[in-house]
Amino acid sequence: MITSQILILSIVAIVVLLGIVAVLFFYLVFMKKREQRKEKKIKDYFEKHEIEWYNYLVNHTPLTKYPGHKTNKEAVDKLFVTYMLTVNNEDVRNHIATYAELNMKSYYLKQLQSKHLVRRINVLHRALLFNFSFVVPIIEKQLKAGTPESIEEYMLLLQIIAKNNPNLFLAHMYQPRFDFHEYEYNVLLAKIDPNYIRKFKDNFEELPIDLRLSLLTFFSFNSNFGESALQFYESLLSSIYTEIRIRALKDIASFGMITSLKPYRTFLKSEFWEERLMFAKILPFANDPQAYELLRILMTDSVWTVRRQAAVSLMSMKQGEQILQEIVDKKEDLFAAEMAQEVLKVG
Repeated sequence: MITSQILILSIVAIVVLLGIVAVLFFYLVFMKKREQRKEKKIKDYFEKHEIEWYNYLVNHTPLTKYPGHKTNKEAVDKLFVTYMLTVNNEDVRNHIATYAELNMKSYYLKQLQSKHLVRRINVLHRALLFNFSFVVPIIEKQLKAGTPESIEEYMLLLQIIAKNNPNLFLAHMYQPRFDFHEYEYNVLLAKIDPNYIRKFKDNFEELPIDLRLSLLTFFSFNSNFGESALQFYESLLSSIYTEIRIRALKDIASFGMITSLKPYRTFLKSEFWEERLMFAKILPFANDPQAYELLRILMTDSVWTVRRQAAVSLMSMKQGEQILQEIVDKKEDLFAAEMAQEVLKVG
């Protein structure tokens, strides 16, 4: 009896499962056909109105008919993106933005407030590409209301608001809703107004550590290194963050300038070999006889890379070759003598 009941229940379960699978299958087939029909309508719209849109966007010829159906608006949206990817003309961009605000504003705003993340992100990409100003009030509300669903959406929101609401943008840069790392800050810094960079530099010590590191990378590629820049980098040498100090030393070394040896002396006995390495690299820029003695000490460093840099730095200085030969001859430190001999051979 029990066996019969189990068998019946198993058969019912299998039938129900097969029914669910069949429903899912027909649903997917229906959705696929629906998508294909929509794509065909978009393609037909392109073919029918391609010349008319070209004349409107490029030659500013008035349109005879505006797309009213949702599918036609999707076609126009794709057409806009195609034009910007191929033509990339500022006049065309402005024309698209004007048309969108006058005729497709509700279409874009509805998608911007959609429950579907993909739709919102697509609209945000459009807003960035075409500088849609009409999305700004909605974005301000979204940023003030809570945390966006994904970091990708959040970064797009910030890039748009950076052009329109500096105070709100800065508030989120100082206290982002997601844990931003250097990469995220690098993306944002590459696309914002230079005025923000100056503001960040003036308030450098108040910034999140990853934003500071990103800014140092940005400065190293975009700054003209002069006296004011040197003073800024040297002010960072006393930072409590090791990575900040190392980045500052690297940038100073790449520019080949220092004010005096005083801010750098502490790096001679740094517990971090990277700082000792950069100190050895910077010493030839010092117009100070003590640089030779400091490099002699670094020639005895426990780290091979530091010893080599000290030897290379000495080789580049006026009396350096003579000092290297003395180290080889005296052999007071076998590791230093070996390194000095190696660098002298290379010349």
